[in-house]
Amino acid sequence: MHGLMLVIAGVLLFIPGFITDTLGFLLLVPAFRRFWMNRSSVAYGHPPSSNRRYQDVIDVEVIKKD
Repeated sequence: MHGLMLVIAGVLLFIPGFITDTLGFLLLVPAFRRFWMNRSSVAYGHPPSSNRRYQDVIDVEVIKKD
């Protein structure tokens, strides 16, 4: 999602205009991207990303060979 937002920022910076340049520069700021992703995920019925960070758990078993 961050990559897509960076592409959108590049397109907005390429289009002439004060509003598009402002939005493009804002999308380059990581804190603004996180804010926008959290806000959009809540709008679509998903919990904010801060609640999802513990879902990426990988269970491993270590076997030692002597």
